Amino acid sequence: MTAWVEQLDRFEACLAGQRRAVAEGRPDDVVAFVPQAVGPLPAELVERARALSERADALIAELSTATASVARQLQVVTVMKGTQQPSSSYVDQRT
Repeated sequence: MTAWVEQLDRFEACLAGQRRAVAEGRPDDVVAFVPQAVGPLPAELVERARALSERADALIAELSTATASVARQLQVVTVMKGTQQPSSSYVDQRT
């Protein structure tokens, strides 16, 4: 059971680091948690594992929503950029 407790502690620490990275605007620092194989999950740890899994799912949903929002904003900027009238890139100051 100790090996599973260590795995869940690592998972929890990873989630905290991922959450911090998102909050600080560093989504590229969100890396997947890869557990080590340690055998069957003991029944007394199922609730903790489930809660951590739900937290991970919530973070995934948050990142998916943010990604979709950024994609929509980028699309709007791209469309608006194409509708702007050309302007001069220099100013003629000769008199």
